[in-house]
Formats: sequence, C-alpha cells, structure tokens
Amino acid sequence: MTPLRTTLLGVLFAATALGACSESVDDATTSTSSVTTTSIATTTIATLPPTITTPAPTTATTEDPETAIREIHTRFMVDLYTIDERVDPIEEHLALAEELTSGVQLQRLIDGANSRVERGIAMVFEGYDSNIIGLTIDDQVAYVEDCSRDASKGYSRATGELVVPADDFFKIRTTEIQQSDGIWKVSNFFAGGDQRCNPN
Repeated sequence: MTPLRTTLLGVLFAATALGACSESVDDATTSTSSVTTTSIATTTIATLPPTITTPAPTTATTEDPETAIREIHTRFMVDLYTIDERVDPIEEHLALAEELTSGVQLQRLIDGANSRVERGIAMVFEGYDSNIIGLTIDDQVAYVEDCSRDASKGYSRATGELVVPADDFFKIRTTEIQQSDGIWKVSNFFAGGDQRCNPN
C-alpha cells in the first residue's frame, strides 16, 4: 500500500470514528434530557398533595361542661335577643332560636313570634344585661341563675308607638339548660316574676 493511500485511509477512519462519537454524545444528551424531564415531573406531583381540611370540633365536645353552659347562656341572653323586628326577618330570629333552644323554650319562642305578628307588634331586642349569680350542674341538666334587665322594647307596626317598654330594674331569672347528644341547649326560661335584685 502506498503512503498516500495509507494516509487517506487514516483520515477516512478518523472521520468515521469522530462521527460515531458525535452520534453517541447526542444520544446520551437526549437520553439524559428525557430522564431529567421525567424526574422533574415526578417531583412536582409529589410536592402537590391534595389539601385535606378537618373541621374543628364543636364547643360542646372540646370544652368542660361549665364553660359550654356559660357560653350557651350568654348566646341565649344576648345574641338571641339582639334583633330589630321592624327591619330584620323573624325567620332569622327563629333559626337562631332553633340552634340555641329546645323543647318548651323553643316552642315558647315560636308562639311568641307568631303572637307578635298577629298583634302587629315589632320587638326591638337589645339583649339582656345579664349577670350570673349561680350555676348548678346535675348530670345533663344545668340551672343558671342571673340578675338581669330586659332592655327590649315593643312598637306598634301600624303607628310606630311604643307599646312594650323596657325594664327599668333588674330581677332574678333562671335558665334551664339540657344536654342532648353532647350539645347543650336552653330548654326552659323562668322570668322570676317581680323578684328584683342588685347586679352589684
């Protein structure tokens, strides 16, 4: 073989080998890119788990009985009796009554609302000025005694005249609260007549 031919063959062999190496590098790069892409996709899915919201337990199941009873008593004496029937729907008042009361007291509130509608009276409930002076718990029944003043007023729907004045004195009231299925609700409410008291 002549030196020239040997040289040409050497060049050709070198070019072929270089092309093969280049093709291998491209393949490796493509393969590496594919692996990297798959790895990123998998990581992204793993870091986005579904959000699970667990509802907070109710007051009746997380607090001791005395705390729960005091809370329901306050909501009954203040929240339930804070409504202006001249502008607020009675349905909202009764919906809250159903949440906070049961039995005799719930029926009393329903009957009272219907009676006011029939007599054309709209109450402006401003809540009781309540001061607890005694609390007795007997298993699933509790009695809360308080010295309170009823600040609510009643107006004629026809004339706007004041027909039910607010109390100008404090008197003893007793609230019966019963527990059912772990929930405390007001089951009866005793106004106490004219047994007046001093909140101080």
